[in-house]
Amino acid sequence: MNNKIICGNCEKVMNDFTSESVDLIYLDPPFSSNRNYVGFWQKTGEKLVFDDHWEAGVKGYIDWLTPKIEECRRVLKPNGSLYLHCDWHANAHIRIMLDKIFDVKNFRNEIVWKRTNSVKSQTSGFGKQYDVIFLYSKSDEITFNMIKKKPNEEYLRSFRHDDQDGRGKYQTVALDNKTTVGGFADMKEYEWRGAKARWIYSSENMDKWWKERKIYTTRNRKYRLKHYLSEAKGPPISDLWMGNEIAPLQGGSLEKLGYPTQKPEALLERIIKASSNEGDIVLDPFCGCGTAIAVAAKLNRNFIGIDESRLACKVMDNRLKNIRNLPETLSLGNLQWDLIIPNTIDTIKSYDWFNFQTWVNEKLGAIQGKKGADKGIDGITFQESTVFFDSVRKRKVILEKGSIIQSKHFKKGAVGEPYLKKFESTVRRSGTNKGVIVGWDFSKGAKVYSLDAEENHGIAIYLLKAEDLYKAKSYPDPHKNDYNVMQQLRLK
Repeated sequence: MNNKIICGNCEKVMNDFTSESVDLIYLDPPFSSNRNYVGFWQKTGEKLVFDDHWEAGVKGYIDWLTPKIEECRRVLKPNGSLYLHCDWHANAHIRIMLDKIFDVKNFRNEIVWKRTNSVKSQTSGFGKQYDVIFLYSKSDEITFNMIKKKPNEEYLRSFRHDDQDGRGKYQTVALDNKTTVGGFADMKEYEWRGAKARWIYSSENMDKWWKERKIYTTRNRKYRLKHYLSEAKGPPISDLWMGNEIAPLQGGSLEKLGYPTQKPEALLERIIKASSNEGDIVLDPFCGCGTAIAVAAKLNRNFIGIDESRLACKVMDNRLKNIRNLPETLSLGNLQWDLIIPNTIDTIKSYDWFNFQTWVNEKLGAIQGKKGADKGIDGITFQESTVFFDSVRKRKVILEKGSIIQSKHFKKGAVGEPYLKKFESTVRRSGTNKGVIVGWDFSKGAKVYSLDAEENHGIAIYLLKAEDLYKAKSYPDPHKNDYNVMQQLRLK
């Protein structure tokens, strides 16, 4: 399977995937936070939006998420893993849903990641600082690579023994398991050198280490394994991931795109290294700005990123272009991928308002509404001249650079005269005398007002049918490689 960025609904996109074809899935879906997230491109100020508001509350959110997770499980290989990133808004409900789909026996970890160093003052509870990442496997054949922390001073001080035999300092670790539940409790009990215990290791390994003088005998005749400092790679990682290990993105971070809810590359690096190998396929069904696929590429994994936003897919595409020439990716060969953005008329009709607005501006080579209240401006023409067919005047018309665009994605009903009256005021405020409204249909009153406004008020309001725009040529993308955004959040 080739590397891919696919624009579309992840559930529908995954329907076309072969069962058991993906090695690792990381998904960071909306959190049911009751927020709309709005980002802005850094230089142009264009909007980047996604909605995290659910009219039916958490139940509606879980009903929406469940079939997508079922598809995730279907496409996972038997040794595959799924990491689902969430926060306090719905994590308990998500855990119950995952237990049902994956079976509770395949639950592996509830990872707690400290995502922020600051705490907002609270009047009815403690400040919230962490996210949760649930790890589930498809079966008992899970791929898992041990990852260890970088040794710190406290860890290094634990190597306090030295037999002066040239092998250096060591610490001792348990060879037996005294508990009766969990961990290594299923190990068989047997007697070794006069000591009866539930040993973690086989008697063959114990005999081998004894001959190598790697077993330490305590004063009360207990046996422990010598772990030498020269072999140490740091303590193993637990399910508590602190900010000093994986720091949250700060405003001055070089990797920060400003995309709402963007996660640090170090977080994805740990996950991908732990649960996949080089050449494996990593899937992110809610890819956003593409952190998962960017890290997968750097780690020589294949990748598939899916997102419903046309704009997000373009951000991902340019992010990969920017990392293609990095030393760590150059050594892996020529990084290639397919950018798949369906452009059928049925796809355009199915869009939400923001994707429709994005498509309109792409076709017209325009820049989207600016930061702050857009005041009726959904796009601004960027070309020196933009030519299209006006459905009222039945002729081609020309918009100069800086003319404004308004998109009306009414799936039922036509754009009426009242919208043109409001848009006429918007055109006046913009300092130009031309603008275009794009919609699927226009009422008779709207068509009449379009002509009257130009004849009587000197304001040309052109009406462009979406189907005519679909058939027209596309103008060049004005953004080039500038896909950085600035974050802004607001409650709905």
